[in-house]
Amino acid sequence: MIYPAAKNDAMKKDKNNPAININANQQLNSLSLQIEELDNKWKRALADYQNLEKRVEEEKLSLTKFLNAALIEKLLVVLDDLERAQVHYRDKGLAMVVDKLRLILHSEGLKEIDADKADFDPETMDCVDLVKGQDNKVVSIVERGYLLHDRVLRPVKVKVGKGGLSEDAHEGK
Repeated sequence: MIYPAAKNDAMKKDKNNPAININANQQLNSLSLQIEELDNKWKRALADYQNLEKRVEEEKLSLTKFLNAALIEKLLVVLDDLERAQVHYRDKGLAMVVDKLRLILHSEGLKEIDADKADFDPETMDCVDLVKGQDNKVVSIVERGYLLHDRVLRPVKVKVGKGGLSEDAHEGK
């Protein structure tokens, strides 16, 4: 058994021993480096987790925005039919229904793509025919197109001018 007085004497001898001091300093430095490394890893893991939370929240918002896209596409077919009926059957009640449906779709983030007399844009338009007219300009709209939250839901179907005379006119001369 070591008595307390002897223990203190042993510790005093150890403090005076430079080899033990260097070893203790090395251990202290090593432990400090380990603490710093673990602290950095913890901070990175926390930042990764926070970024993941933000990404998941953004994906939820995006999902809810575009969840109704399939339903809205089906409603667009109905809107097209109602608009065609409105051309042939002029009725105030039908006009009110069409306007109300347009307002509802607009409130869900739907916007009509303006293509009348515009330059042909392959990202928002589908060319269904090339006709005589100003080169690369929309001559007529076959079917309206729409954006849903600034994404193309249905491209505009258009007839595009090819400039000059048509092929048939050249063959006839």
